[in-house]
Amino acid sequence: TSMWEGLPVLVLESMGMGVPVVSMNVSGLEEIIHNEVNGMLVEKRRGEDLAEKVKKLTNNEDLKVSLIKKAQETIQEKFSMENMLASILEIYQEISASHAGHSRYK
Repeated sequence: TSMWEGLPVLVLESMGMGVPVVSMNVSGLEEIIHNEVNGMLVEKRRGEDLAEKVKKLTNNEDLKVSLIKKAQETIQEKFSMENMLASILEIYQEISASHAGHSRYK
């Protein structure tokens, strides 16, 4: 319900656990959820639009199954523990390489 999310952990957990996600399109989510591919985004902050998306999901089992499958693939590809740790390691290696030979203790 907020207008901004850094990294919405609840959304990631839901996607990984096979719970279809319907959410307001707040900052940060458009990088994770691709509308009607791996979740559903509501562009307007209106209850009617949210209700319409939930109804569409509830009445379309094929869409629901497809969203769940794609959401779980997204989590595995982008947010698995291995990928997250590899990304963090890469950042540390880049920082270390950029500071090589610049020790303040010379």
